[in-house]
Amino acid sequence: MRGCVAICVGLCVIIASVAADGPRTDELCAATLCSSQRPICRVVLQCLRCPPQSACLDCVPKGVDAVCNRNRYFYAVLVGSAYDPRSLTALTCNPNVPNDLSNCPDNTVCIPDDMGSGNCCFGKPDPTLPYHEILPTTPVCPPPRNRCGRCRDGYVCKENATPCRAPPCRAPTFSCVPINKPGNCAVLPAYVPSDCQPPVRQCQYDYNCPGNLKCCNDLCSNFNCVPPFSK
Repeated sequence: MRGCVAICVGLCVIIASVAADGPRTDELCAATLCSSQRPICRVVLQCLRCPPQSACLDCVPKGVDAVCNRNRYFYAVLVGSAYDPRSLTALTCNPNVPNDLSNCPDNTVCIPDDMGSGNCCFGKPDPTLPYHEILPTTPVCPPPRNRCGRCRDGYVCKENATPCRAPPCRAPTFSCVPINKPGNCAVLPAYVPSDCQPPVRQCQYDYNCPGNLKCCNDLCSNFNCVPPFSK
């Protein structure tokens, strides 16, 4: 229902998702009123395959909008749990393919970063106004608690959860794992097949994949856990 306004009261977090007759991705927060406890409305994907939703947050991680801000966009699309804003990250995308195949939601743009990937951005300001004067100020979350202690550079703390079919369940353990695993992804030719379907993202980083598998994209911008490329 375009034009409908959702109201967040108390500890309410998720507000609305994109529907065929609902707001566009970049308009979700315009249809959302947040409470004083969680005053920040942001567009969040609860999982890599989930639809974009508006979420009321109390803070966002430091630097999560940096790539978008440097390119004169206000916001990055976020991915993760809105119930734990400190864990949210910018949704990554492939800037080397047409935008509709880049992994970004509708009405957002894949902006290249300095790592060969990109972030999904939206919110272009009025070009006649000084950008630094209208850039929104958002409360920054304190760093997330690292249950591994201190991980060395290039490593991240990962939860090692074990499947549990019936209680009592074993508590998860945590360990430092490399963000990028050894090996490379296959080098792809510079063309996009004409029969590509909307991309699916199984992973975002190598550490999302089990064993020695790496997170790599294919010609249709699907990101999957695959063995390292070998010639």
